[in-house]
Amino acid sequence: MKHSDLQFKDLPELTGKVILITGGTSGLGHLTAKILATKCSPAHIYISGRNTQKADLVIQDLQLLAPSVKVTFLHMDLADLDTIAIAADTFLAENKRLDILIANAGIMATGPGTISVTSTGFHVAPKDQGIIFDDLTTTQNYGFGSNWTRYGQSKLALLVYTRTLAEKYPDVGIPRMRRWQR
Repeated sequence: MKHSDLQFKDLPELTGKVILITGGTSGLGHLTAKILATKCSPAHIYISGRNTQKADLVIQDLQLLAPSVKVTFLHMDLADLDTIAIAADTFLAENKRLDILIANAGIMATGPGTISVTSTGFHVAPKDQGIIFDDLTTTQNYGFGSNWTRYGQSKLALLVYTRTLAEKYPDVGIPRMRRWQR
């Protein structure tokens, strides 16, 4: 099947299913929530993200389009383990199961930034080597590739991780992913 052949009619019925979409407050996560809510009729969609105001707008949007689908926001910053633990506890207090996880959250192709180095990391620094000041002001690329290359690498890592989970836990029913063909 070509990706251009994929139609909304091909989406499965998800009545009674509980879905969690990370990064569901904008972009592809929001669009995914909208499509699933309007075309698949799940019982409950959880969207997670960092911005409560964006989440409120997404929830309003989804409630107008699919009033029978319950939508809940879980505040979760995937760079902050405390918010992940709180979100997980909240989810588990309300649900016995999660039927579908869409791991969508990500920061896409950000520009150069500043890395703060403080004394808290001093204990992991190599002993007796001091500071190489030439490295403190460089603008070189350090070999990690462009923003889009790193973004693609993160998506590849997610694909490999999902395939590994599917192999390790075959009874869970993680669907096989195929490469789209043009």
